[in-house]
Amino acid sequence: MILKSLSLNHDANNLHDALALSTKSRTKCRERVFFSVFANYLQGKEFYEDEDDIPSEFTTKTGDLSRTLSITNDPLEYEYTLLMFMKLQDVATNVTAKYQMLNSPDTSAEDVFKLKMMDSMMELMVEKERTESPEDSEYILSPTGMNKRLEMVKASRYNWETYYNMIAAEDFFNSSSSSNKKTRGGNDFDVDDMLRNVLGD
Repeated sequence: MILKSLSLNHDANNLHDALALSTKSRTKCRERVFFSVFANYLQGKEFYEDEDDIPSEFTTKTGDLSRTLSITNDPLEYEYTLLMFMKLQDVATNVTAKYQMLNSPDTSAEDVFKLKMMDSMMELMVEKERTESPEDSEYILSPTGMNKRLEMVKASRYNWETYYNMIAAEDFFNSSSSSNKKTRGGNDFDVDDMLRNVLGD
């Protein structure tokens, strides 16, 4: 247990700084959770026609956790992931729930419109929230960025290394403004151009 013997910086403003966890390590921890939740959801839908036949490892928090930890090797990243998993998993699960609604034949055009309008309003709030609550910036992620992450998992053919390389190629340590001009210090990233190339959009 590395945290038991670690000397924490009690003057730090947030947990990752207290642990002296680098931006790269912190972001990898976050993206492993997103990758695992999205891959489990998508593979369950892809491999099984009847939802009742989907194995529990594709549909439960413990299944998402197991997959996340299976691709985590660094001891400090492993323990940090355990601390942050539930909140990140909730963020990703909300994305899959919305994705399912948007792609369901039972969802009315009116409901689809409402969901998309809600996303548009959320986009406007993201930068304000990031400025006001920098300590929560790992969870203040734009709907566009989260939706594209899900598509990236699909494009990676459910391979963590491929997904991570796709992100790293886009300098995922940076965030992007609405004009796509990159600025140092954010926690989200813009993948518009990369996805156009990968997905042919």
